[in-house]
Amino acid sequence: MGYIVGCTWILYFEREEKFLMLKRDQKPSIPYPGKWVFPGGTAEKEETPGECLSREIQEELNYKPDPKDIKKVLILFYPNRKAEEHFYLISLEEMPKFRLNEGERIQWFTLEEIEKLDLGFWAREVLPILRRYINSK
Repeated sequence: MGYIVGCTWILYFEREEKFLMLKRDQKPSIPYPGKWVFPGGTAEKEETPGECLSREIQEELNYKPDPKDIKKVLILFYPNRKAEEHFYLISLEEMPKFRLNEGERIQWFTLEEIEKLDLGFWAREVLPILRRYINSK
């Protein structure tokens, strides 16, 4: 397997200080089945992380964010350096209606609520960064 580039989008509804989380399908064949995660995906071939973000968010939620609302906030590298994950924060003034095309369900949570969830991937590691972001506003 080659080098993997992934993207995670963190949708933030500012007025209520809530973040969108996705509960993964209960399929044993996928990583972290049934866990709560920030939605994301893996880049295809020569796709940039930004292109991956646009494609994946359209595929999973049938949503196209305004580019001015997107900020890259973090890049994590896996210890073996065979993968990297790009994190994008998308601040929303209005709560859009999404059509879920992947996963069991989506739901908005505060950071305190997210901390109590059964989390997958690197969601827990990102929480302190999100807390600092909210507290700096």
